[in-house]
Amino acid sequence: MPPASDFSLTESEGPDGVCVALRGEVDLAVADRVRAALIANFRAGRRQILDLSAVTFIDSMGLGAILIAAGSAEERARLTLRRSRHAQPNRLFALAGVAELLEVLPPAEPAPPAPEPVPAGEPKATSDREPDAAL
Repeated sequence: MPPASDFSLTESEGPDGVCVALRGEVDLAVADRVRAALIANFRAGRRQILDLSAVTFIDSMGLGAILIAAGSAEERARLTLRRSRHAQPNRLFALAGVAELLEVLPPAEPAPPAPEPVPAGEPKATSDREPDAAL
């Protein structure tokens, strides 16, 4: 099976628990990684936010990995799902009735683009406003 080149899974600690952020395509090739990460956090007693904001595609194996990991009512109570900014994953979750099982949040806003660097030797843009008088 070819490697999933458009997928990443990152975990970060936050005030509400651990955020497991997925990016790219969640399918058969990565379903085991997703399930293992969620189960490890449940076993450690952690509350989790599964951030799907940057997920562009998810198949039944990806959905199954999430639902199997959050198999018990206790685990489902410790898992919050953040919706994708893309239509396909949201349609699949709606068809599967995931909102009836898990708390679902809107997607996270994308990070603003980084400012473009000013080439060396070019003056930086300045304001047309007069400087304030010294107090």
